[in-house]
Amino acid sequence: MQEDETRQQLSDEVAALRQRVAELEGAESERQPAEEALRQSRDRERFLADVIENADQPVSVGYPDGRLGICNRAFCALTGYSAAELQSLDWSTVLTPPEWLESEMKALAELERTGRPVRYQKEYIRKDGRRVPIELLVHAVRDESGPVHLYYAFVTDITERVRAEQALKGYSQRLEEMVEERTQKLREREQWLSTTLRSIGDAVITTDAQGEVTLMNPVAEDLTGWDTAEAVGKPLEDVLNIINEQTGEPVESPVARVLREGVVVGLANHTLLIARDGTRRPIADSGAPMQDEAGHIVGTVMVFRDITARRRAEEALERRVAELSALSTIASIVDESLDVDEILNRAMDEALRLVGVEAAAMMLLDDPSTALRQAQGDSSGQGEAGELVMAAHRGISADFVRAFGRMKLGEGLSGQVAQTGAPAVLRDLTEYPEARRSYLKEAEIRSAAVVPLLGRTGVIGTMNLGATSPEYFDAAGLELLVGLGRQIAVGVEKARLFAQARARTAELEAAHQQLREAQERLIRQEKLAVLGQLAGGVGHELRNPLGAIKNAAYFLHMVLEDPDAETQEVLEVLDQEVATSEKIIASLLDYARPQLPLRRQVALNAVVQETLARTPLPDAPRSAVVLQLDEDLPLILADPDQLVQVLGNLVRNGLQAMPGGGRLTIRTARESEWVAVSVADTGVGIPPENLSKLFEPLFTTKAKGIGLGLAVTKTLVEGHGGSIAVQSAGIPGQGSIFTVRLPLDPEAGAASPAPAAKNRGQ
Repeated sequence: MQEDETRQQLSDEVAALRQRVAELEGAESERQPAEEALRQSRDRERFLADVIENADQPVSVGYPDGRLGICNRAFCALTGYSAAELQSLDWSTVLTPPEWLESEMKALAELERTGRPVRYQKEYIRKDGRRVPIELLVHAVRDESGPVHLYYAFVTDITERVRAEQALKGYSQRLEEMVEERTQKLREREQWLSTTLRSIGDAVITTDAQGEVTLMNPVAEDLTGWDTAEAVGKPLEDVLNIINEQTGEPVESPVARVLREGVVVGLANHTLLIARDGTRRPIADSGAPMQDEAGHIVGTVMVFRDITARRRAEEALERRVAELSALSTIASIVDESLDVDEILNRAMDEALRLVGVEAAAMMLLDDPSTALRQAQGDSSGQGEAGELVMAAHRGISADFVRAFGRMKLGEGLSGQVAQTGAPAVLRDLTEYPEARRSYLKEAEIRSAAVVPLLGRTGVIGTMNLGATSPEYFDAAGLELLVGLGRQIAVGVEKARLFAQARARTAELEAAHQQLREAQERLIRQEKLAVLGQLAGGVGHELRNPLGAIKNAAYFLHMVLEDPDAETQEVLEVLDQEVATSEKIIASLLDYARPQLPLRRQVALNAVVQETLARTPLPDAPRSAVVLQLDEDLPLILADPDQLVQVLGNLVRNGLQAMPGGGRLTIRTARESEWVAVSVADTGVGIPPENLSKLFEPLFTTKAKGIGLGLAVTKTLVEGHGGSIAVQSAGIPGQGSIFTVRLPLDPEAGAASPAPAAKNRGQ
């Protein structure tokens, strides 16, 4: 027993020893990778330290308290200190000169605030006392709590760069001295040029390369109104104020083109110089570049002269040519146009161009016959003498048109000219009546001329012209305007006669159209009367033989228990044709003797459902019927049987319009005081020329039928006080839409029970 216990104890100790060995082996396997990682980390640190130590660029590590940590060989060489010496120094006070401390503190504060590296320049004080200009790129390392733990900086010696900048500064100073010498020479040259230009008889202005005035001779001072002392240094555009004589718009200074293109430039024709006191003179001038020895433009010279005398001679010649041209142009306008407004506006534009004024108005008598009677000495009509009405105008304010757009004969200058037939001129604003003076003053009108528009029937109006200068209209100009007025009056009279003839022709055409329509209505009514008389008799006479035929066909069906295919087909055709004939007879009787609707409260949606239940529908999916029924539709007073007949006709027509299949949409809705039901198909559509004939009796485009279906439908709808309309673009695939509108029953308050909108395909 004791031996067994000893053996068991030894066994337990062996097991425990084995477990301990296993644990030691596991610990050894975990320790080896950790030692390997530590070894690799130390190797990397030694490698990085070696790279930094042997780098050509100085690198240092410093702490916020001013101590230096790692400093490589290049940093030691830059400062002249050993690594041990540097680590014992305060870099912020020993290496950095006092005048750089503030800018360095700002840079480090920015680094601490943003966390981004900063780059700045300063100087180091070497061990030997010499200063070295440097540029630093400083990074920050923070500890786990957030504050900066240390800085590491990459330092660049910028001594050569600073030397280059100092050399450049010296060169710039020398260049400024050379420029000053050159400027002095230019001043001397300008003095010589000034003496030369002052002796020239034409006006001369010189500018620098920026277009600013540098010199003016006495002639230029006299024409521009500027003294040289005031003008020098100002842009040429301020001194030489030139505009286009015809448009009044500023003209580009020739100096701008000279400086831009480097060529001699002359002013365009019709150039006015506006002097400082407002005096306007026509001038001719040219500009040329001034160049230095190297060919560079250093300024410009402008030479110009007053050409007022020459311009007056040219204007006299141009005016005569313009007068002849205007007379020819207005004659062409009168010959070509038959429109009063066109004649007046085109003639007025031509008169403005010819006379060269800014404002014009054409006034016509609103009753030309009055002027005609007065011209013929007829005083029998003692009523109103007619009024002048402004028919066209240019350059006149809307306020003036509202105030004086109508004038009586004898009233104002225009009324006097229209009454007497003699032209009149107001040479100055003081001659105007007080009521009109403020309007004309605002428009800067200073003189005016009024000439009669004298035609074959007498004075038919006046032409009024206004100018911005007093004493503008002379005798020769007034004579020309009178001639223009005669031509304009002839053209207006001709246009009015043409308009009267055209209006009379239109009246005759309208009367002829009305007569033709009345004749067509009479013929249609006669046809309908005959149809009504025949329909009853024909329907009665045909129903008896059709009944016999139908009974005979039924008898044959009963007798022939098993007919062959051909006989069966003949019997079916017989049944179909009898049914078709009965429909035609029913249509004739419905149209000939329409029945009054037996009204009762009806739910239109229920009528739609009843119609579809009675109408054979094609097989799906070739055709589908889509219902869009308003569930809140109110009840109406109507004959449900007649409404089923109406909708049945529209549904059958829609299906027949889609021989290849399609979609038939039936929609109900309330429209104000009406309820509407529409039947829309996607069939072949209706040609535009047939839309107006659809509801006429006996009109049809089908191979079968006599064209009474839609006529009966229209009669039944109108018997309910409603209406039917059709829409169609006549384009295959877009189909047609028939809409029936029926009046609401004012006493029906309940809504009709309507099924939810859905698709129904058979």
